[in-house]
Amino acid sequence: MRIQRNGSAPVLCPRAQRTSATAQGKGGYVQNIFLWTVLGVALLLLGGCGGPPEGLTGEYTDQTPTALGATLHLRPDGGGDVTVAGTEAPFHWEVPDNDQVLLHMLHGGNVVLRRAPEGAVPVLEGDLPEVGRVVLRKTVRTAP
Repeated sequence: MRIQRNGSAPVLCPRAQRTSATAQGKGGYVQNIFLWTVLGVALLLLGGCGGPPEGLTGEYTDQTPTALGATLHLRPDGGGDVTVAGTEAPFHWEVPDNDQVLLHMLHGGNVVLRRAPEGAVPVLEGDLPEVGRVVLRKTVRTAP
């Protein structure tokens, strides 16, 4: 704010005050545009990271010769469960690497399954606790 003298009495000059406020407002406006732009780009990049790889979700069954009837369910929401001899264990899963599936068991621990390159049907191999080595092949359901 600036004080001007008009004759003998000082007068406040609102124009000077408005000009300095406008200058400060422009700086805030530029900062807001910058922050919204950065936020938008971050959301676009993070949006591309979500979701499971195509064709990976579904039911898998153990194909090893000494199979204990292990089945694995990978749901599209990132959840799932593994069932061995009637006992079910829930987990959350992710694909940190293109050739791995990481199961975060809800009762503690992690299980790493490797994706085996075997044709069109996905195959996961790894060691399950209290079961040992498993080869899990995706169950392909045919329409009746």
